[in-house]
Amino acid sequence: MNKIIVAIALLVSTISFSQEKIERELGSFDEIKVFNGLNITLSKSSKASVKITGKKADEVILKNVNGRLKLSMRFPETFSSKDAEVTIYYSDDISVIDVNEGSYVSSENTINQKHIELKVQEGAIIDLELDVEYLDSKSVTGGTIIVSGKAGYQTVEVTTGGNYKAYDLQSNHSTIVASSGALARVTVSDFLDAKVRFGGTVYYKGNPKEVKSKKIIGGTIKSKD
Repeated sequence: MNKIIVAIALLVSTISFSQEKIERELGSFDEIKVFNGLNITLSKSSKASVKITGKKADEVILKNVNGRLKLSMRFPETFSSKDAEVTIYYSDDISVIDVNEGSYVSSENTINQKHIELKVQEGAIIDLELDVEYLDSKSVTGGTIIVSGKAGYQTVEVTTGGNYKAYDLQSNHSTIVASSGALARVTVSDFLDAKVRFGGTVYYKGNPKEVKSKKIIGGTIKSKD
């Protein structure tokens, strides 16, 4: 009987631990920086807050310093992306999303604002639907940016194996620099300024009215229509 009671107690404890949930309000912020392989979902809301679920929810560290919200793990060396899921509810425009170390950021809603800057590195991924006038993107060291929707003007820098997937983003003007084995895919209607060097690649669709291109020590600029 004692063994049965102990087993039941352990089972209840395990279920409780695996279903851990943390919710708290956040101060105002306009920049998000993510580390340690965290999986982040953004959601537009009337107030800024965060919800964390998973067996290691209590190990997620949040720091909001001067409007920069930084998320990381207390013990990253033992963390798996399945151990904690984070939803960030934001009320104000997000000016910068900076994703590092294999982390992943997506959004439940189309991000609709005037300007946004996206940065990925170290194998991290950003996957967003946008409706913006100005978009600045930078992908390095194996990072991937996947964007869809609309952007009037976009500036893209990809290097050292970075990947920019934006065929589903309708843009009017695009300025792109790709180098060191990086790849950018864009759709442009009016003007494309593309520069490649050291094996960088730019593929484009949309039959832009004007294309300005420059290649330095190898690289590819090619229409995919």
